[in-house]
Amino acid sequence: MDLDMNKNLIKLLGKVEVLNSSGSTMYSYDLIVDQSDGGEVYKTSNSTHYQTQVSDIRARTMHYDAKTKKVELIGGVLGVFE
Repeated sequence: MDLDMNKNLIKLLGKVEVLNSSGSTMYSYDLIVDQSDGGEVYKTSNSTHYQTQVSDIRARTMHYDAKTKKVELIGGVLGVFE
């Protein structure tokens, strides 16, 4: 983990698993958490696996804004919904 308090950035290096209070899980690598401007944005340029009770989504790049609850999955996106 690399923490930059001046820029409000946290770099989680290696394999990362993020558990959300809604029950969703995100698996990725080398995740950056940007907490500047009162927000919380998760982003990575590495493969990401986003899983909920009704969906299973994989992508090459991910950008998730926890404040607005919007996720942007880019490149080779593959999803299964039940």
